[in-house]
Amino acid sequence: MTDPTATNVITALAAVQAEIGGISKKKGGEGSISYAYRGIDAIAAAAQPLLGRAGIVISPTDATITNVEQLTVNGKPWTDTLVTVNWTIYGPGGVTDHINAVTQGLGRDNSDKGYNKACTQAFKNVLLRILCIGDPNDDADAPQHQNNHTDWQPDTEPNPSHTEAITMLNAIKQLNPTNLTAFKTWATDRGHRITETTLTNDPELRTDVAHQLTELNTPNTNNPAT
Repeated sequence: MTDPTATNVITALAAVQAEIGGISKKKGGEGSISYAYRGIDAIAAAAQPLLGRAGIVISPTDATITNVEQLTVNGKPWTDTLVTVNWTIYGPGGVTDHINAVTQGLGRDNSDKGYNKACTQAFKNVLLRILCIGDPNDDADAPQHQNNHTDWQPDTEPNPSHTEAITMLNAIKQLNPTNLTAFKTWATDRGHRITETTLTNDPELRTDVAHQLTELNTPNTNNPAT
């Protein structure tokens, strides 16, 4: 049901900003590299029901590749694709009730998914900006009280992406030695880092891994790994 107090896109966005609260970053990384991040799954899960209730629709009106940089990672060719996306944000007043926004996204890939990754990053950026989403733990000088009604706690909710990642890791461990070697070679050639964190937060990586596992587990006289 649409929130009756939100009469236009500005009041609707303000209502969502007031309710969504902060989204804490998770720790990720591998080896000596450590970083904190907010995944698109957590952001979208927090925002989607609030946007729907406020009558807000976010639509991309134009996505332009503004730069493609060729680079080498571990001896393999990669690309950094920079995309600029124009968004129209509609409110409960209908098609004439809207504001515009522009964000950029950078997607690094060694195949054909750089554009998709960049667009996902641009969508993450527009949600963070228009909804003023921050990490409640970032400000060391903040008051100690918290609004428990509005703070989003992603760790307390089931995460289907994490469950799928664990299932994939178990499937990899169960590969026979020949197929496991073939899988590791495939992952290295594509520059994939197969970890619980990367699988949980990269849906395109999960798709790639699922496809490769299917190929390895499908009998094929032309496949030396079977």
